[in-house]
Amino acid sequence: MRKWYNIPVADLSTQTGQKLDTVLYQSSDDDDTVGREILDQSDSESCGSKVSDPDDSGGVLLQSSDEDREEPEIKRRKYATRTSTTQFTFLGRHVCSRAHQRLYGIGSVALQNIRQNLPAYTMHERRLSEPKHDVLKVSMKRKSEHMQWPHIVSFFWLLYISAAEVLPTKFVMPDSWQTQMLERDPDFSERFTCGFLQNLEKHFELSHPGQIGPGTFQGPRRYLEYAKPIDLYMQYTAYSDSENVRPASLSTFMRVFNRVFSSHLKFRDKTEFGQCEICFRYKMKIKKALSKAERLEWTRSYSSHLFSQWRDRQFYWRMRELSRQFYSQGLSMGASKMNSLELASSILTIIQDGMDQSKLRIPKWGYVRLPKSLEALYRPALHLAATWAHGGRLFLSVTDENVKKNSETQVEQLARALSDLLSMTPHLPLHLHCQSDNCFREAKNQFVACFMMLLVALKIFRSTSQGFLRKSHSHEDVDQVFGQLSRLLQGKSVFTANAMVDLLNNVTKRSGTSTMTEPQILKSTCFAYKLDEVTRWKDFVTQAGVSIKGMRHVHYLRFCERKDMGSDILDNVSEIEEYKSGDRHPEDIFLITKRWLADTQMSRVICVMPAGVAKQLRTGHYLPNGQADRRKISDPVKKNILRYVPKNHRAGTLNSDATTYLLKWVQGILPKHPRPASYPILGYRYIPEMRAESLMAGTWTVPTRRKIFDLSMGHEDDMDQESSSDDGDIVLPQALVNC
Repeated sequence: MRKWYNIPVADLSTQTGQKLDTVLYQSSDDDDTVGREILDQSDSESCGSKVSDPDDSGGVLLQSSDEDREEPEIKRRKYATRTSTTQFTFLGRHVCSRAHQRLYGIGSVALQNIRQNLPAYTMHERRLSEPKHDVLKVSMKRKSEHMQWPHIVSFFWLLYISAAEVLPTKFVMPDSWQTQMLERDPDFSERFTCGFLQNLEKHFELSHPGQIGPGTFQGPRRYLEYAKPIDLYMQYTAYSDSENVRPASLSTFMRVFNRVFSSHLKFRDKTEFGQCEICFRYKMKIKKALSKAERLEWTRSYSSHLFSQWRDRQFYWRMRELSRQFYSQGLSMGASKMNSLELASSILTIIQDGMDQSKLRIPKWGYVRLPKSLEALYRPALHLAATWAHGGRLFLSVTDENVKKNSETQVEQLARALSDLLSMTPHLPLHLHCQSDNCFREAKNQFVACFMMLLVALKIFRSTSQGFLRKSHSHEDVDQVFGQLSRLLQGKSVFTANAMVDLLNNVTKRSGTSTMTEPQILKSTCFAYKLDEVTRWKDFVTQAGVSIKGMRHVHYLRFCERKDMGSDILDNVSEIEEYKSGDRHPEDIFLITKRWLADTQMSRVICVMPAGVAKQLRTGHYLPNGQADRRKISDPVKKNILRYVPKNHRAGTLNSDATTYLLKWVQGILPKHPRPASYPILGYRYIPEMRAESLMAGTWTVPTRRKIFDLSMGHEDDMDQESSSDDGDIVLPQALVNC
């Protein structure tokens, strides 16, 4: 937009329809003539003078002759004659040039340019443009104590690093890919998603967090819990008060907010994931606060909660990075160097989680619309679980719907993963850390905890630990992999469980580079397998005679020997609970618990097994034996499948593979992959000299009474912490009952 002083006078006159009062004009010749006449007239009037003759008493006025008349003295002006005859008018009044400049806010240079019919302001042509941020569009050169945007960006950067997650699992394809790309290239969606999986590592590299996020040009988009911009503004004001900085106005905050949320941050949908109960409670308190002080107080508490869960995530990220470093560097070491490693650096980190079963119902027909006759058919849902050993392998187990998803299945997947890792290298790290969801059905129960204790008692690992992130803050890298796998499966037709396993191995292999001989995701070799039989692990873990309950408010457990308890434990616990009988021994096994992962204060330090009992158990324990039961298929489900499967097969809407799978599954005669005859991990010892010890299986006497350790924290822990399971029958959904 041109300023008024860059528009020619003619254009201004044309736009306004009348001659402007501010038009500059020159004095005319007629005015000069009139001025000269006035001056001449004044001079002629002053030429005559009263002359009195002393001899003439009548005082007659005599006119002098031309010779006697003297020339009158010319009057001089007080000021020099103006060199310019330009005049200025403002609202119909004559003003001087200085007043004209002050009223219109221009300088003498701009005024001179107007006289010469040039653009009034030309400084921008000679001045270098200021550097601006490529995303935020703010000046990077100006520095002032009143600048607010750097502080706002630092607030968003903290949110990006701490509370934001690499979600959602929805995968956005390029525009109009279904209508155009799918017709010309049927494999476009698969190759596009595989390319994302190949570069997935950049979304989780936090070695240099200061180089990604808002204010930088790198880093993926991350997602915050559903909220409103005003909620973030209240957090920002509390953040500013904590640093004694005056907060910016809401309008300034929203300008930066719109820029940041267009590139690095975004709110999740309301119904996409469950909301944290603590977050919801704090938000309601902030919303209903009656005063500014009360609102700021609740906002500080909410920000403290977000910071605390971020520190828990950092604990897992640090353990994950140490595991990757071990498998990238430690495998080249020999056994002696391996044992000389510090316990803090020789770590194997495993995360376990399961995928949403609603996306894995078979048969799957891809993008083909189902006929009316198949809508009433019950389709069993497969269960896809991941056991990810960071730096080693990513194990994907596929189970039928009637396989129980309980602690025994969790231990089975963990034992198979450890045995497979042992086949890759003769040495395992000294410490094992297992990360899982805060769910009692799978890992947060006494059976998995006792299995972790047995790994220390049998000298398989020097120490073990379990970590649980907070509810609704537990979405991590494995969930992102599930999201991409679900996107790969959307357009695929799968009719059996074995076909699902083959498809997973195929798509993960394509996601690796062309030089890879095995499928790979995030520098971890990927392997999918069918899990049909589960060992009775409950009988194996209960032979130790230890029961642990009250784990509701415990988010970190660690089993180690007395000699491995350093100052980080002994200096941060009020009391060490010793075993009632027996002398203290350096190899006594202790249980250390913490409220949260990143806490420095220990909640409990308990001796759960003396060294003598651990030695007897190690040399005479029972090996796992027996097969766990499956879930029962209810009669309505059987009737539904036996009714609709043959009918659709005869009509040609259901192929022979799907028909065979459904009929054999409902009759219980589906071929099963046998479980391993033995688990090599149970015979491994981290001390090479102990691997030659002979096992006299069955000589261990199982205690008649179990030693119970209650970890509850007051009256709030009234929940039974034993493994809850989906042991119930497989029932027909209500939507299919009346079909």
